[in-house]
Amino acid sequence: KLFEFGGTRITPRLGLGYLHLDFPGLTETGAEGWNRVLSPAKSDSLELRAGVNLSKEIDLGGIVFSPHLNLGLGYEILDTTMLIETRFANQEVIAPFVNETPDSGRLRGFAELGATLSLSDGFDLFVDYRGTFRRRDRIHGATVGASFTF
Repeated sequence: KLFEFGGTRITPRLGLGYLHLDFPGLTETGAEGWNRVLSPAKSDSLELRAGVNLSKEIDLGGIVFSPHLNLGLGYEILDTTMLIETRFANQEVIAPFVNETPDSGRLRGFAELGATLSLSDGFDLFVDYRGTFRRRDRIHGATVGASFTF
């Protein structure tokens, strides 16, 4: 909690996220001579993130309702695509070719919206939505659940 305005907490956020992807490769089956063989590939992501979180606790007479909103931007510093060499198994005449994953850009926006309902000491119900928005990508997800603290 850095700032509070009218009971709403305003928390700036700054972060760095790292992800390493190690694709082991694969060989398709079932195409009798035209199965593809995808070579192993690696990719690294290092993303600088900045945003703001807004949250509030509302007492409903023994039950606490806590909505929150997180908005921000991320900037990819390392890889934006991955190259995977592909060839056809048992087809040595056909030269291998390279598949490149789509470049979705270095900049992304994200939005998270959710709420927690604290019913009693140690028991909460929650719902969260997360959206990520890039030049070509739109990724949406949601989580609904309960948490117990003892």
